[in-house]
Amino acid sequence: MDSLLIDMSCNGAIKLGSNVTCDGFVDGYKYRVQSHIHDDHMSGFDCSKGFQTIFMSEATKSFLELRHWDLRARANVISLSPYQVYRDNGMTIQLIPSGHMLGAVQVAVTTPTGDTLGYSGDFSWPLETVVRVDRLVLDATYGDPSSVRHFSQEDADDCFREIILQQTKRGPVIIKAHRGTLFRAYELLNGLVPYPIIANKRKIEEARVCQEYGYFICQMYDLDLPEVKKLRKEGPYVGLFYIGEQIPYDHDDTTIINLTAQCVHGQEPFLQFSESSFQIGMSDHADFNETLEYVQATGAKIVLTDSLRSNHATELAAALRKSLGIKATSAKLVYSLAWGV
Repeated sequence: MDSLLIDMSCNGAIKLGSNVTCDGFVDGYKYRVQSHIHDDHMSGFDCSKGFQTIFMSEATKSFLELRHWDLRARANVISLSPYQVYRDNGMTIQLIPSGHMLGAVQVAVTTPTGDTLGYSGDFSWPLETVVRVDRLVLDATYGDPSSVRHFSQEDADDCFREIILQQTKRGPVIIKAHRGTLFRAYELLNGLVPYPIIANKRKIEEARVCQEYGYFICQMYDLDLPEVKKLRKEGPYVGLFYIGEQIPYDHDDTTIINLTAQCVHGQEPFLQFSESSFQIGMSDHADFNETLEYVQATGAKIVLTDSLRSNHATELAAALRKSLGIKATSAKLVYSLAWGV
């Protein structure tokens, strides 16, 4: 709906004005912004390649070129430097780092009539710069008021190191995480243990991209090479896997460590389920209180919370209305509410 200025389609595409989508394809919209590479933000990307001009950060483009070989040759896929402004007939698009993972951005759009519209994407807190907009589409990952961290991410990093050092004395350690969270492990493992760190070719390629953009990453060995398979049989190692991947269990004394982007409730950054099973909260998301702080910093007076990537968009919208006194609703209610625009 053009009259709403900010909206969301049923496939998860964020609409900013009548000509810009974020993280999804909508027929007839000229531009798409790709906020980052996580799968839940990649809806309709192949369609967008054929019909839209796509903007993204330089790092995001480097990651996507690993799987979308045609991006290097496509004139309609454009990388923007942080804070660079793209202009077209009175409209502007600007990408601002969101701190979520390498390459992730917030999006600011100014329409030809001067309306300022934004999309938070997934974001951490605090941030050096936030979008300053009147209307905002907001990530609601930590929209539950109980999603409050009682520890710092430095605490979680220290906990990760301690558990790795402790458990590799017992045997192999398997680390499971989603992509952005696993990138943090690449750095934390650098120089930490004297044992091989193994991963598949895809992760090794992505780690090289991280290194190109200033990450100090651990050395990794391709788990499918014959000599690495032999190492796996002989002693401790650290294996890196995405959530949902098939994992080789080479020893009975293998430790599993899940790195979760969700809050670990309590005062400690980890949960121990057994002597060989751990969960560590290593999120690059702002928690509930930090999300409220973020919205306040944007200056937005109208907020649409993303209910398609979170189950807590309704609670977050209610909290924004109560705590900040702004007009807020979740995306699933947008068609039944009058926004007064």
